[in-house]
Amino acid sequence: MHMSHSDAFFNKRRTHKKIALLFVLFVTIVVVLLGVAGLGIVDGVKRASIVKTEVEDAHVAIIDRDFAEANKHLTIATDEMSAIRARLLSLKILHPIPWVGGQIDTLLQLVDGGTESLKAIQVLTKIGVDIENDLKTAGLKDGLASLEKYSELEPETRRELIFALNRAVPDLEEVRARLGQQRRYLARVDSKDLFFGLRFARDELVDQITIIDNTLELAVPILSILPDVAGFKGEQNYLLLLQNTGELRPTGGFWSTYGVIKVRDGELVDIETDDVYAVDAPSEGHIDNVPPLALQRYIGADDWYLRDANWSPDVPTSIMKGFEFYRNEVNVPHDSDWPVTAPNIEFDGAVLITPEVATSLLRILGDVKINDVEFAPDTFFDVLEYEVEQAYADRGIPKHQRKDIIGDLIDVMFERFQEADGAVLARVLDETLALLDENDIIAYSTRPAVQSIFSQKGWSGELRINPQHDHLMFVDANLAALKTDAMIERSYTYSVHKDAGGDLIATARIDYKHNGDFDYRTTRYRTYARVYAPLGSELISVSGSLLDDSKRNPEASPGDVDVSQDFGATVFGTFTSVEPGATGALEFTYKLPSQISSLVDAGQYTLDVQRQPGVGDVALNIDLDFDVPVSGATPEEISEYWYDDSYTYSTKAVPFQSFVVTF
Repeated sequence: MHMSHSDAFFNKRRTHKKIALLFVLFVTIVVVLLGVAGLGIVDGVKRASIVKTEVEDAHVAIIDRDFAEANKHLTIATDEMSAIRARLLSLKILHPIPWVGGQIDTLLQLVDGGTESLKAIQVLTKIGVDIENDLKTAGLKDGLASLEKYSELEPETRRELIFALNRAVPDLEEVRARLGQQRRYLARVDSKDLFFGLRFARDELVDQITIIDNTLELAVPILSILPDVAGFKGEQNYLLLLQNTGELRPTGGFWSTYGVIKVRDGELVDIETDDVYAVDAPSEGHIDNVPPLALQRYIGADDWYLRDANWSPDVPTSIMKGFEFYRNEVNVPHDSDWPVTAPNIEFDGAVLITPEVATSLLRILGDVKINDVEFAPDTFFDVLEYEVEQAYADRGIPKHQRKDIIGDLIDVMFERFQEADGAVLARVLDETLALLDENDIIAYSTRPAVQSIFSQKGWSGELRINPQHDHLMFVDANLAALKTDAMIERSYTYSVHKDAGGDLIATARIDYKHNGDFDYRTTRYRTYARVYAPLGSELISVSGSLLDDSKRNPEASPGDVDVSQDFGATVFGTFTSVEPGATGALEFTYKLPSQISSLVDAGQYTLDVQRQPGVGDVALNIDLDFDVPVSGATPEEISEYWYDDSYTYSTKAVPFQSFVVTF
């Protein structure tokens, strides 16, 4: 059919008009949808603000120990999150719009994750409410919010509190499992294409869940053993051993002072301390323990007593040896010239502490003055050493009473601890956990279930040797060098390279810098040093070994190297000495066993480095060259060392750290 020009013209106009009308209709629909979306977003933002406020109010209520109020706020917050989710579902109509749909999906994931996290936290507040009800039944009429000091609790109320917390452990484990699931769920949310606000919200939510999860990770095992260790199932007796880090020994220091701690119904009933020689001296001539060879060689020991019992760097082993020696020594015949004053007691566990514990507590509880002697955090070690090594004689104090001042100091700090309010106790708890993590406090229990928890948390000081990994641990033992370790600066270096025959050759080096001079507590440094290496390691050479110190060995003749096996490790040990103001080094070179080479061949090598307790700050330098391109490592090298055949890393040694290299 033929169409005229005028018909064609009007047809084209009608077509354009239809297109225009469709476009206008589309724009109108989009505007309406965006308007609805805008209203939904505005409403969502308002509700999100309410959620934030309610969660903050819940946090304040928890701090005030008003768990019922906290639960109310969390209920409101959870309801608001449900409303936000409903709003987001109404926006699903916008899902086809590029980018927008992805943001909506992510928002829904965040809301779901946040809601589940709030519900999990709400379980915690409900546990608090249940415990509070139990305590009110037990006699605490005004609830936990009225409690100012733990010491104010009556024994029965204290018992109910601890057992209520213990009963809550399964619920707490469930909460932790739910939070862990949410953390993994949120971690899978792809944040690459999210706008900044959503990325920030996701990261903040994950951080908050992590904080709660980490808290529960610590709290759950402690609460599970608390009735046992705190004496709620019978009085507990613990051997307290003060480790003098100025005279370093394998577990952290010379056991210069011992004590007996009695705990009953969650209360420290008594702490008594005394010089370790109060245990050892009465038993001289009545004990027949053969001391380790190094003690015979370098301090002339004929017998082995409690003070030297910590020869093994595996702390539980040394503690059990200490229990054995203590038990034997307090049961010596009573015709001894030095009467036995140490109590004849069976211990349920032990606590080892370094001077850093007293320093930390003084920072929290304040300076302490005993007669005219003032103990402050920054000068504690120096003042105490002076008092027990020098000043006691000037004050006319008998030598066997020179360490009574330690007991007096503990008594004052114990009184302050009992009178401390919740805020101070929280600081003490935080600091105690940090000291446990650093092995300035080491715990031991005769109960396997309790000891297992200490081991899991890294608080037991046990040797951790994995036969499938390379391993390094240096162990120093100050032998007749006074308190010279306070003046010794150390650094560790460990290197591995492949020789021409394809064997892996390791070099373990310890450098010493003596920053002291000759005085009443400092002399030339004398140490018997050991290296714990993988089982089957073969010694090639040692440099820096000495037969004895410069006074007894002026020719600097090299000493013998002892090779032994201990706890699934090959151990190299030798003596060395460093003069005041000088430096020294010990370097052990050995061939690593074939199983370590197999790790490299299989594509992944792991080195475990364990730091001796009590050694303080030590630089650690790692230099590994396997003649194979390194594809990755944890922790990472700095970028300038990437893309070669070696792994180089420097850090500060910590109680235990693993280095993993992949090829």
